[in-house]
Amino acid sequence: HSAIHAARYDVHAIWHGHDLDASALSQTTIGILPLSQEASYVLNKGLSYHPFEGSANDESEQPRLVANLGPTNQFLLLEDHGPIVACPTIEEAFHGMYFLTRACKYQMKSFAAAGGDISKINVPDDESKEEIMRRLDKFDEAPSSAKSTANNTNHSENKDEVLLHDTSGLMFAYARRSAERVFGKDQIYR
Repeated sequence: HSAIHAARYDVHAIWHGHDLDASALSQTTIGILPLSQEASYVLNKGLSYHPFEGSANDESEQPRLVANLGPTNQFLLLEDHGPIVACPTIEEAFHGMYFLTRACKYQMKSFAAAGGDISKINVPDDESKEEIMRRLDKFDEAPSSAKSTANNTNHSENKDEVLLHDTSGLMFAYARRSAERVFGKDQIYR
């Protein structure tokens, strides 16, 4: 994935995986649909596709892979292979891969439950998709009630100040602590 690092100076963390549902979905022509918050997050951050060219050991594929990812997208679904997540930080890459694999799991299960019939799946209409994406632009913003203090008054000088959560950082820290608890810090950090 060095070609992505060389081409995208905003990308400092790349994660490629072979999650079963993400890889299975990459083998379809359907792509990721906005069926869940996780899928909508992926679509909002930019998703593109790269056709399967066989084993990824031919350097001549690199320019095509980089071109298909594009200058701003964070997600690239390698058709018949699996996903690549390309983000500014390891925390964002973890968050992105978590949401992408969840989106694929949900979609694969919904298609299985509907017998593969897309007409039996609740796919948002265009107006709903626009609203979903509008809300995702404020994904890390705290709800307006969280901006108030315990006594329900906002002491901020700026009433329009927006409280942001570091969702990616929080998710990564939780996963790290969980792994440390299960495997032991001494086994992880040798």
